[in-house]
Amino acid sequence: MEKEERHMEKEENGKGRQTHAEEENEKGRKTQRRKMKREKRDRGGKWKRKKDTCRGGKWKGKKDTCRGGKWKERPQFPKLPQSSQRPQIPHRPPFPQQQPSKPDRQTEPRPNQPTGRCVVEEKEEEEEEEEEEEEEEEEEEEEEEEEEEEEEEEEEEEEEEEEEKEKEKEKEKEKEKEKEKEKEKEKEKEKEKEEEEEEDGGRKWWSEKVWLRESEWKVGTEARKSLQSHLFILYPASLS
Repeated sequence: MEKEERHMEKEENGKGRQTHAEEENEKGRKTQRRKMKREKRDRGGKWKRKKDTCRGGKWKGKKDTCRGGKWKERPQFPKLPQSSQRPQIPHRPPFPQQQPSKPDRQTEPRPNQPTGRCVVEEKEEEEEEEEEEEEEEEEEEEEEEEEEEEEEEEEEEEEEEEEEKEKEKEKEKEKEKEKEKEKEKEKEKEKEKEEEEEEDGGRKWWSEKVWLRESEWKVGTEARKSLQSHLFILYPASLS
């Protein structure tokens, strides 16, 4: 039982440490994100590409050492074969020991012989070289900043052109909608005209029919009256 309790305590302690480390990592990520957002706001709402930094501020591919803002490639030596793959060289006699040739006094100075240059001059030259390197680095950084500004200007111009194109497309769509509305209005007017013509045609036909009936009725009544008058003249006693 005691062993189980100790094991449980260890697990709880480990979990607590793990959660604490995760919280610390999360806090670090949040602070980094907040810092990046602040930098973006200071730059005017644009994200800057995250560059690695060296003494010159320029990275050129996968390279090894930074010297004055430029990376020097690593010398690639040929790979030596492993001990099992090395060829077995037979025993050879030792080479004869040759005495080193004496250096020419006129061409090569002795190691302890002074070069004739002052230490101060050498330091000044080194400082001048360093200043030249720093100037070159500053020029390169300025060029990079100019290039970034040009890229941002080009992006803004492209965005403006796209917005203008979208506005033109919207105007064209509105014009097409207006044309369609005009066509619909014309169709409605034509339908109304056709309906009016149909109604007028029915009225005309009805009025003609009524007129014929009335004329027939008038003719019939007049004929009947004339016939009655003739019959009264001929046969007055029978009609009375």
